[in-house]
Amino acid sequence: MAQSDTLSQFAPLFESDSYTFEEKQRLKPFFTNIDASVYIPLIISPELIGALCSRTSRAAEDLRKIYLREFIDPFLHPTRDEKESDSDWSQKQAFSESLREFILFLQTHSFLDIFSNPRARSFYVRWLAQYGDDSIAQMAGLHLVFTGISQVAIKHLEDQRIGIAPLEKSTRYVDYSKKIGGHYAYYRDPSLSKFGLMDEYVRVMDGLFDAYSNLIPKCIASLSKKFPNEKPSVIEKKAFDILRGLLPTSTLSQVAFFGNGQAFEYLMAVRPASTGRNTMDCGTVIRRTCAGRSIVCAADKR
Repeated sequence: MAQSDTLSQFAPLFESDSYTFEEKQRLKPFFTNIDASVYIPLIISPELIGALCSRTSRAAEDLRKIYLREFIDPFLHPTRDEKESDSDWSQKQAFSESLREFILFLQTHSFLDIFSNPRARSFYVRWLAQYGDDSIAQMAGLHLVFTGISQVAIKHLEDQRIGIAPLEKSTRYVDYSKKIGGHYAYYRDPSLSKFGLMDEYVRVMDGLFDAYSNLIPKCIASLSKKFPNEKPSVIEKKAFDILRGLLPTSTLSQVAFFGNGQAFEYLMAVRPASTGRNTMDCGTVIRRTCAGRSIVCAADKR
């Protein structure tokens, strides 16, 4: 079986967001893709990519959708506040025009075209890929986001702690009762069918998620009576915190990583069968997603 067929067979539940043609044009320049579960943000501003990935822990939505809604569209179409001075409004308008021109420029000049300096790339190919100087792989890095990855796989990747900084969607702040294509968000390993265990597995997982979903409104009602002066949003998060112990380790989540080249080289190589197929395929997915990023590709060529 071809590798792509294997990855497709074992892929977790994922439903990409739908965008209009105009939204795609605004979003595509900033990500390696806008419709796959694993991607690299192509955002060079440290504070901007930091602010976006920091949303991972409390955001129920895909980070790409959040980027469009919160970091692009409001600034392309600014509104003037009542108390805003003429000077501040002029700055808003100037930034909007600069951002619009920048996006138009990126639609015909990709980040790879602009920043793939031939000398820098040949340096890493020679000294890292050919001579094996691992230390220089620590001097460059990138962000990588998984959407639809099991808790088991997340914990395995997070345990490779040296050189990477993970931030995952929290079961304390996000409602995990939402379904994807009519199914609860947990990983289904097709291998279970070979052993006649899939039906039992699905029954147990659905039972846990049913209990979690049914208890959320009851828990909120109980907490609201106990703490009548508390904000509804705080009550809701407390309910999630109380009930998250019901969520199995197969629960699918979102995680953002920042790491150096050496760390990602290691993640591509580590795919132990003992931790399950979802983890085994992570190395292949990382390699495929990072294709064309010089520091990671150079490490992978060794």
